[in-house]
Amino acid sequence: MTTLQYGDTAGMEVSKRIGGAATNEAALKAVGPVGRTHGQVCITLDALKLWVYDATSSTAAGATVLVPDVGVGRWKLLAAVT
Repeated sequence: MTTLQYGDTAGMEVSKRIGGAATNEAALKAVGPVGRTHGQVCITLDALKLWVYDATSSTAAGATVLVPDVGVGRWKLLAAVT
């Protein structure tokens, strides 16, 4: 078993929130509950939009809110590259 060193726990928590990229909004909505963490940031490559996952949100879907296909929470638009 690996022994955690000072800062390892913080590093693991930060790395959970770097979600990577999704092809488009449909692919982002398809990310399952196991692949999402509260505060995770992902980019959609087709429109270059940054989204943050809010596991506690129940906001209605719209131009700045995506509802996951499965599970709870919402993807909220953080920024769009223009």
